[in-house]
Formats: sequence, structure tokens, C-alpha cells
Amino acid sequence: GITLGSDEREAEACLRHLLVELDTGAFKRPSERRKDPLKTDPAPRRTIREACNEFLVEKRQLRGKKTAADYQSRFTSLLAFAEDHENRQRWPYLEDIDRQFALEFRAFLHQRITTRNGHSGAIPGPMSARQIRNVLSCSGTLLNWAKDPQINLLPAHFMNPFTRDVIGSLPKKDPLRPVVFPLEFRIRLVEHMDWWQLTHFSIALVLPLRPEDYTGLLISEVDFEQHMFRFGTRLGGRDFNKGVQEFSAPFPAEIEPLLRTCVGHRSEGPVLQSRPILEGRRHPQIVVNSQDELAMLFDRELSLQPPNEVQTSQDMKRLFRKWLTRCGGVSVNAMSREFQRILVETGSSKSGRFYDLRGSTNTELERAGVSHLVQRYVTGHTTDDILNEYVSLDPRQEMRKYFDAIAPLLEAMSRRISQREP
Repeated sequence: GITLGSDEREAEACLRHLLVELDTGAFKRPSERRKDPLKTDPAPRRTIREACNEFLVEKRQLRGKKTAADYQSRFTSLLAFAEDHENRQRWPYLEDIDRQFALEFRAFLHQRITTRNGHSGAIPGPMSARQIRNVLSCSGTLLNWAKDPQINLLPAHFMNPFTRDVIGSLPKKDPLRPVVFPLEFRIRLVEHMDWWQLTHFSIALVLPLRPEDYTGLLISEVDFEQHMFRFGTRLGGRDFNKGVQEFSAPFPAEIEPLLRTCVGHRSEGPVLQSRPILEGRRHPQIVVNSQDELAMLFDRELSLQPPNEVQTSQDMKRLFRKWLTRCGGVSVNAMSREFQRILVETGSSKSGRFYDLRGSTNTELERAGVSHLVQRYVTGHTTDDILNEYVSLDPRQEMRKYFDAIAPLLEAMSRRISQREP
């Protein structure tokens, strides 16, 4: 049957609309109305909290658990402002949001004191400019979503007040900024690293790959004869890299002994292993010996998940990467913590993120004269430039220029390897 809303005011509006439809002959039974491609009911009056909840439910089903959690954390500030007693009286419903709401909300964010990531034990402080922009942008996304004819939570004439001048723009990076971790500094790191650090950071110190690419790299995807990493989708699309882009990245012969140390006598599984596993102090919970066995065991893991735990491809990827750590693998967060530990142990005054290694190596790709299309290709970006229609790529030859340019770094690695060998 037909329901008339969740409160008295909405029920009265729905009843009036129903009477008009009956009078004009436009009434349809609910079973017929569900077949319509677009909703024809008047936009319901939703509070901001109700709209946020419906938005999060849909994003959980479309984009996965992690993305929905990111949106939810950013809506915390929106609800804190909107549910203030005075503000709730001025803007009780979603459709009441106007430009004044957006401006006062932005001022509220600049004055808001919170803790990093919402941790109760962290030191309170003002929100960063980037996070303020993220919150404002997500608020605008909520209103655009609600205005979509298929969602129909806002009337078509509603004007989204979260415009570009309210949200602001991202700061542009200085193209003349110094390299965070130049070649000479990376050579110093190689000289101070222990054996586990050297083997596991050999890829990051040399190649401009995303950390998630090589922490998820499988043994079967390393071609030692051709000195190539091959990245792409796995398990029928259950695991993938950013942009679902398949590509191959050459690696220098000098780091082959380090990679073989990581692999050991295994035939399948994650190339990079956690420190206790590689050093023999612990054993992996799951051992795989082939691609077929890996797929079979992960299917079993998938069947053990609670209902609705895996709803999207992103959920599947998150589960697979977590499962790889049970196979002895190492996570991106663990690599990041280890890198910060290296910086402290070397007494370096440099401050930078683990991810900044990628920017540093990418800068040296450019300085070595590697072509722009090859740079995009070996870093896992799409090569949909128009030149891709006319130019055939040769990553191996182009990357040789880069390997020659970083010869001092590769020589430092070779010296460490020779010192290790009996």
C-alpha cells in the first residue's frame, strides 16, 4: 500500500498530492510506479541527518566500506553544525540549506577544534585547510546527490550553495620545489639499512610505483629472466591497482638478488614479507604454492565473511590485501612506519612521507630524459594521451637511461649485497 510519510507534516503533503493525482487521473498503483525510470513523487522533507544516512547507505553499496567511512567522518562536522539548537531552527530540513548556511558552516570549520582522525587521546587542534576543503566538498556532493532525479530528495530548482568560491581550491605545488629524497640521500639510507629494510625498500628506492602496487605483488608476477614486474587484475578482478590499469615495469638487474632473498624457496604468495616471517621468527598462517591454490584458499576466506561484509569490488580488494598479510605479506602502513624508523635511526633532519619516495624517483625519471608516455606507463597511469595513438612505447630502453642515471645508488646496493654474501 501507499505510505504517507514519517511525520504529520510530510503525511499532510503526501495526502494532498495523492488527492490531486486522483482528481487528475495521474494516480498509479505502487506496483506500476516502481516501473517508472524516474520518481514522480514530490521531494520528501528530510533532515540533514536523515539525508546523510541515506547517502552513506548508498555509498556503502556502491563504493565500499572504506569510502563510506571516509564520508561519514567528514559528515561529523556537518552534523555538529547543523544540529546546534539555533542552527536547527534556522535550517531544519535539507531543502532549507542556503548560501548563508554554507558561509557560516565554513566559518564554523575554521574555528572548530578537533583531534586528528577523531582519536580521543590525541592533542586537539584546528582543522587543516585541506580537511576543511574536504568537508565542504563532501557537503556539496551530498546536495548534488540528493538533487539527482533518481534520488529525488531535493526539488529540481534547488541551488547548491557549496560553490567553488565557498569550497576553495587546492594549493598548487611549486614546480621548482626541491626533491624530498634526492639520490645522495637515498644512498645514505642504503648504507644504514638493515637487511630486511634493504630487501623490502629496494623497489621503493628505485622505481616510482605506488606502495600498494608492490606490497600486493605476487611471486608469479615477477619475471626474473626479463627483469620485469607485471601488474594487473587478479583473481578475475577481485584485486586490482588504481584505475584498474595493467602495466609492466622493468627493474634493474642489480636488485635481483634482493628480490630473490624476499622470494626464498617459495613458488607463490606475496613477494614482500613481514620482518618476523622473513627472519624466520614466525611462520605465515596461510601457505600457498600456486595461483590455483591461492584462488581456492581466498574463495574459502570469502565464504567465511559475515553477510553484507563484501558488497563491492573495493570491499573485495580490501579483504584480499588483508588476507595477503596472513600469507606473510606486509601492509603499506607497516612499510610506512618502518620508513619513518629508518629516518630516525639515520639521524636525518629530513621530514617526509613514505609516499614521497615516489615523487623523488619520478623526478629523476624526468631528469634522465625518459619520455613522458613511458613515465605515465611505468608509474601505473593511463596512457590515453593522443600521442599514444601514434607512438609505440619501449619501456625497457627508456628505463635504461634512468638506471644509468641512478648508477651510484645501484652500486651502493650491490656493495651491501656483496658484504652480505659469504
